[in-house]
Amino acid sequence: MRLAWLPALGLGGCLVAALVQSACRVGLLWGVATAEVPWVHVPDRTLEVVEALAAVGGLGCFALTALLWLVWEGRAYVAMVRLPRASWSTSVGAVVGFWFVPGANLVVPLRHLEELWCNLAPEEERPEASAPRLLRTWWWAWTGAWALLGAALWLGESQASLVVPNAALDVLVTCARATAATLAAVVLLRLDARLAAATG
Repeated sequence: MRLAWLPALGLGGCLVAALVQSACRVGLLWGVATAEVPWVHVPDRTLEVVEALAAVGGLGCFALTALLWLVWEGRAYVAMVRLPRASWSTSVGAVVGFWFVPGANLVVPLRHLEELWCNLAPEEERPEASAPRLLRTWWWAWTGAWALLGAALWLGESQASLVVPNAALDVLVTCARATAATLAAVVLLRLDARLAAATG
């Protein structure tokens, strides 16, 4: 099994954890508003425990997935640099490091992935190669999901009494995270397929 499948599976695990956590949160919020849980015979305490376990599991899954993604991206960049006529703008260390630079990590990692995509094109197509819209679509979904998550956390802390808006925003955040995770897995596997084709 190629390394790219490990972060792809990790993204799937993050998605499952997010869905479970969101379902529990919506159930708890609904219980606050109506004095009953929408699922029959499910005590609030059970939902709280499941939500906490999903949150911890999701966080651990995200950390492991992020590590595997960075390992894959670093190895892919090394392989790209060795290709004939490849052109690159930075070092492997910078490719990984810019993910941790506030502000720059909103723009620079996308440029590195676009550069990787173009350099993995067949040699005869490389001078005119361009990255597909899929990369930017995933990137905006990814950054948008984080922005929505921040808004949801703020609303949940400062406006806890607004049950319906909190529940609606929680569902929206989950949808955004699911979209971002799915697109990330597609981007990863398509890049890995191009890498395999380019390096033989």
